[in-house]
Amino acid sequence: MMRRANLRFGLLFLMVFFASCSSSGLNCSGCASSCGGNPNYQFKGKLLNNGVKARITQPGFDFITKNLKPIIEASLAKSGQKLACSGAGVSIADIIQGNGPQSGGNYVKPNASNCNTRFKLPLNAYCSGSTPNSTWFYAGLKGNNVCGTIQQNSLQIKLDETDNSVNVEFNIPEIQVRSKNPDIGVCVKQNFNATIAKGTACGGATMSLQDVRLRLTNLAGKNKLNFVSDPNTGKIGLKVAPNGVTFGTNTRFEMLVNKCNAVEIHIMRVPVVNYDVKVKLGSSFCTGIVKTITGLVNATKAIQPLIFRALGGVITDQLKNYDLLGVAKVQMELPLAPILGGFGLPGLDKAKPLGMLMQPSNKIGVVRGGLNLGMDAGFESNPASRCVPARPVPNEQPGPEPSLTGSFHLGASLSRAASNQAMWAVYHTGLLCIGLKSSDVNSMSGGGFKLNAGVLALLAPKLTQLVPEEAAVMLQMQPTQAPRIEFGTGKVVNGKTDSTIQLQLTDFGLSFYVMMHDRFVRIFKLLVDLRLGMTLAPTPGNKLEVVIDTDTLVLRNARIEQANLVNTTDVNQLLPTLVSLLTSTLGNKKISFDVDLSDQLTKALGVPITVRINGIERDGVARDWLSLKMTMSNGSQPQLPRPMTVARVAQNPGLVKQVKGKMLPTGEVFLDVPEMLAGQKLEYQYYVDFGAWSNYHTAPNGRLRVRDPKLNMLGQHTVWLRARIKGDYTTLEEVPASVTFTFDPVAPTVRIAQNKHAIRIDAADAVSVKEKLTYEVYSKGQWRALNDRYVMLDKQKSDTVRIRVTDENGNKRFVDYSVGQKKVISTTEDSIGTGTIPPRGGWLCSMSDGEDQPLPFAFFFILVALPLFWRRLR
Repeated sequence: MMRRANLRFGLLFLMVFFASCSSSGLNCSGCASSCGGNPNYQFKGKLLNNGVKARITQPGFDFITKNLKPIIEASLAKSGQKLACSGAGVSIADIIQGNGPQSGGNYVKPNASNCNTRFKLPLNAYCSGSTPNSTWFYAGLKGNNVCGTIQQNSLQIKLDETDNSVNVEFNIPEIQVRSKNPDIGVCVKQNFNATIAKGTACGGATMSLQDVRLRLTNLAGKNKLNFVSDPNTGKIGLKVAPNGVTFGTNTRFEMLVNKCNAVEIHIMRVPVVNYDVKVKLGSSFCTGIVKTITGLVNATKAIQPLIFRALGGVITDQLKNYDLLGVAKVQMELPLAPILGGFGLPGLDKAKPLGMLMQPSNKIGVVRGGLNLGMDAGFESNPASRCVPARPVPNEQPGPEPSLTGSFHLGASLSRAASNQAMWAVYHTGLLCIGLKSSDVNSMSGGGFKLNAGVLALLAPKLTQLVPEEAAVMLQMQPTQAPRIEFGTGKVVNGKTDSTIQLQLTDFGLSFYVMMHDRFVRIFKLLVDLRLGMTLAPTPGNKLEVVIDTDTLVLRNARIEQANLVNTTDVNQLLPTLVSLLTSTLGNKKISFDVDLSDQLTKALGVPITVRINGIERDGVARDWLSLKMTMSNGSQPQLPRPMTVARVAQNPGLVKQVKGKMLPTGEVFLDVPEMLAGQKLEYQYYVDFGAWSNYHTAPNGRLRVRDPKLNMLGQHTVWLRARIKGDYTTLEEVPASVTFTFDPVAPTVRIAQNKHAIRIDAADAVSVKEKLTYEVYSKGQWRALNDRYVMLDKQKSDTVRIRVTDENGNKRFVDYSVGQKKVISTTEDSIGTGTIPPRGGWLCSMSDGEDQPLPFAFFFILVALPLFWRRLR
């Protein structure tokens, strides 16, 4: 029993750490069938040896052993029990053991039917029962409980690198095993060959006891167990080492029996008369014998250390029949369409399933003061989607595994090779074949941002000459090569972010359409090499959230394959903004991976445990691993004050710039925000309209620079932002603030038509709807409103008509029209310059609508499907 407890506590962290599947919302054993995948899926792809690694350090094991006493007490308290021997102790199930006959699957006691000598003529003896030629035993312990005294240092788990083992050392002051009604019995057989008879004789004896107690004091010793891994079966775990059980020299035991109810002995059945010869000893006689025997046993205390030493080898041999092995091999198909289709992103509901195989490698053992577990990993998509050309599986192999050193308890590492094979498989699922329409953008922004041809007017002026400003647009992603990933430091160097995850897409296809004559017409198609940085940022709930490093988007080698009605300059200016729309689409659900083990450990161990993320960083000699490290502590951590951000658009927002006399958008805006909180510097995350959060940025002198290519587009924008104390993810602001403003530095466009009676004025604006435009004509030294947009010629005395059209944001277009020449002779505009029209109220703060559900840790380290180990009797 103690061995089982030692192993369970010793490996509990390993179990919980790898068993995140069930707690993360995905049922590993049934997801394939319940979500629409193939329950009979068999992986046929390429398997990467040691593509994933996990580690538990010696301090991690020390943490659990240090908390053994409160863990046991809390666990027992859940069922209303206490370990102390002054009470009823801890109830344990009845124990029925034996090696003889059974009834209904249970061993039975010796009796006259199953253990008795019988005869058949001519006086040949034989044994009755189902095992007539074997000596067998029976032991039934009923009404059992265990009690004892556990100290803080009663258990120690020490890793030994020299022989790849774990030493479970125990030192328990007292433990008692108590049974109210134990029964024991034995059936003995004997072969004989006498003059008058021959054959096999047998006889049985049973003893019924009452209130038996086995008390052990100073129970100390060591269990030595070796780590084993079998990639063929997918099993990992522990086995008892040769001579792996030893006991301390001060261990003592004593046995106490309150009463013996009876002893019954079965000898033989007399032939002819069929009379069973048996002897029954009464309670008094039986009790006297038992107390004499237990007294003799208890008198051996002086030599008990020698007895335990001799028993060590026997117990080791018995424990060889037991192991602590579990299947950690996972082979499954993830049906992406039903899982990701609910994200609301166009095209995800057509993605093909993603297949994966995870199994333990041959690298499990103790290295540099910690337990390392290597996992082989493989990914595929079979069949592949037709929306992408097939590409060969990457040949990359994992580099030397990282050492995972430092001060932490739990760690996990993902190789670049495994990441790139996963990206290759995702590419073939067709997950990246996304078509994004104006209606999709409007839906994802909650109706706050409207994508149409007009909002792109500053980037591609000729576009609005082809179609009305309100014309819908569509973007189509057409990847032609599998994405690749590189790992970075995650630090900002010389003002530029070296992103933790650097996504590279070569020959990335992009097509742009506008609604023309009631159908989408392709304006251009191109291929471009794209590089975008992402970081996994921890949140207070111990989620790793995917954030976009907005300053890392790099587009190179753009090759225009088709361009209709727009020139190359327009295409190049549109490209960053269009790519930003697509990446924002992919990040709109605020994808995160739940790695919080606090609740699981607290529930499993019964005491409050807090897990803190130390960090996630590039690792390995070849810098091709990404490692996550975590540390455990007792109870909950004290909360530092969290910011509550208020912000407003800066007086000089910096939305536009002049280039060679032409006004162009900058793709950025400056906000006034607090720089400090309680003497500590703040840093901010943000996103514009919709998409993933950015990485963290400071606000020197209270001025935050928000950069996003979507700010190149005209219209109303909302910047969402949240703050934290610099470097402390636990202080992240709970409810994001928002600032809404309108970017509109462009005056309306005006068209004039003339007939013999009047001129008709028609205007359009990229931001303001037509109903919000005001029309005026200059007459008699003042501007006069034109409610019907007509100027009657019979009332016009001058050849030149001066018109002014104003949008709702104050931008004005002046047009001088010649009636005689029937054409516009001049046009000027008076825009607001900065292009920023914030709502009233100055400082702004608003609440978010809610929080998206995180993806499980399973999707990050692909360890979601590692099941719990279990003890098994072989």
